This record gives sequence, C-alpha cells and structure tokens, in this order.
Amino acid sequence: MLFSLFPHSSFLIKCFPDNYKNILMFDRGASAFKFLVEFLSHKYNNIIFLIPAFTCPSILFSLQDTNVNFDFIDIGDDLDFDLEDLKKIIKKYDNSKIVIVATSLFGAENRNYKKLFPECILVKDLAQAEYRDISQADFQFYSFGKGKMISVWNGGVLQYKEYDQNLSNKYQELKTDRLFVYKFCLSFIQKIAIKFLWKKKIFLFLQNRIHVRQEIKPRKVGNIFRNWVLCSIKTFSREERLKNTKIYNKEINAEFKFNLRNNRPLLRFPVKFRHKDLCGFIDYRYTYKVATKKRGKTFEIPYKLLYESSFLPTHELMKERELKIITKLINESNIQKQ
Repeated sequence: MLFSLFPHSSFLIKCFPDNYKNILMFDRGASAFKFLVEFLSHKYNNIIFLIPAFTCPSILFSLQDTNVNFDFIDIGDDLDFDLEDLKKIIKKYDNSKIVIVATSLFGAENRNYKKLFPECILVKDLAQAEYRDISQADFQFYSFGKGKMISVWNGGVLQYKEYDQNLSNKYQELKTDRLFVYKFCLSFIQKIAIKFLWKKKIFLFLQNRIHVRQEIKPRKVGNIFRNWVLCSIKTFSREERLKNTKIYNKEINAEFKFNLRNNRPLLRFPVKFRHKDLCGFIDYRYTYKVATKKRGKTFEIPYKLLYESSFLPTHELMKERELKIITKLINESNIQKQ
C-alpha cells in the first residue's frame, strides 16, 4: 500500500451539469492517453510522439500497443525537456506531424511548448500534477490513481482545447466502467489505513514499486463516478503540499536539489541522494531501457532519478517533526558516508 502518498477524495458526490464541458472522463489516466493516441494516429497519417526518457511505462505501452512512431527526449536538471535535445529531434522529424508529450514530473512546471513550437500538437501529461484549467496545450490528461494527489483509486481525465465531434463520437462508443462502489470503498479504506498506520514506522512505506504491465482498454465512466471525481477536484486543497514543498526547498542543502523553476505543490520532492527507505517511486527502468536503445545514448538526469535519487513525501500528514527527520537525514548523508 502506498503509505507515502496520502490521497484526497471527496466524501460527497454532487452534480455538475453545466461545468467541465471540455473534459472526457475515463477509468484510468492511462486510458485517457491511449484513447488520445488512437484518435490522433487515425487523424494524421505520418505522426510521431516525443516523450521524456523518464516517464511512466504506461505511456510507452500505449504507444507500443497502438503501433505508432515515437522517440525519446532527454530531460534537464529542471526536470523539463532538454530544450536543445528537443529541437534536434523535432528537426529530425520535420516531415512528420509531431506530438510533444510534455510531462510534469512530480508536479514541476513545464515551458510553454505551444509558444515555442506552434506547429506541433502539445499534449501535457499532468498525471503527477495538481488539477488545473485548460492551458495553451491542445490536450492535457490527468490520473487519479492510488499514488496521485487526488485519488479515486483509479480514474482519469482528458481535457481538450478545441471541441472535435469525431473525438466525442469515439468516446461515446467506449464501454462504460461500472466499478464506482468498489473504487469508492477502496479509496476510503486506503485513506483510513494511511492516516492511522503510517507513523508506525515513518520510512517503512516509501519503497519502490515494480510496474506491472496491464492491458490498457479505455473505458468511459458513469455520471456518479464523474461527479465524485469533479467533487474531489473542487474540494482539493493545495496549501499543505505547497507549504511542505517550500520547506523542503528552503531547508535541504542545494547540492541535493534539482533546479526546479518555481514553488508548485509537488506530489513528491525529488532529491539527489539515494536512501533505501526513501525511494518511494514507481519503477521507470523499462522506459529508460527502451529510450537508451532507441537513441543509442545514456541520459544523465533520467539515470540519476532512477538510481541516485530519493522522493520525499509532501502530503498533509507530514508535519514539522516528520519534515525535520527527513531533512536531517538528507542533509547529513555526506557525513554518514564518511
């Protein structure tokens, strides 16, 4: 169980009949992305998807299963695309319809790639980020799975900038996921278990998880599930996560920090120090292995994230005492090695 990630979901289910017209709701975040990949691959004959060399394997599985072309982009110390590497790869595929999948790793900010590359389709992967209104991106998708800021056990949203009737028609053809009661119950069992058990051993629950491949079959959801998700979005408070993110950013020594551009509430705070009990992140090694083979090179920051980094919890259960314990552990790591 993901005890390092205290999730948010609403106890209430309200009706939102007139709001959120520019979204499509799915059973999983991965379903939202695969649905979009299938739609775009049918719309454009010569299409290429550009994804980070460090990203969730479900993104890669969606591309592989759909048999579309894709390539990998290096990321920098700011956890955003390496801009020079991105420009090089875009030039390589200048005869293709390019889709940039910009991923907000841990909730960190991305550049405005639609402004930089207006000829490309911009898809924002906000699976690890807080929910936001539509931006300049053509599409953005979210995940509300077990390890996310908002967790309805499993769920996802695809937002679009411009309405497309064909997109809507394809969505209506999907089968409907009927597991609302199951997910509602599991979501609150998870929250209760975390709240009352997690302090038994602060670092017990932060181990890496192995990513298990599952077949992704996009499904839409019913109105009750949809309204539960929307109510969870409405009641989500970013303040505690933002406060804890700022404390880490202020108190952790500069040598251990990535060069994040601003203080957004992070899903987890990444640091350049590997502690066996502070890994706490899903295993992205499969993506990295495919990326290195595809590009014929290694990637410094993705490698560091995989093998030389830890990821600190920022959720609302993290109070001053816990923050001090973890911060001290990181800052004194060099002394411990000596």
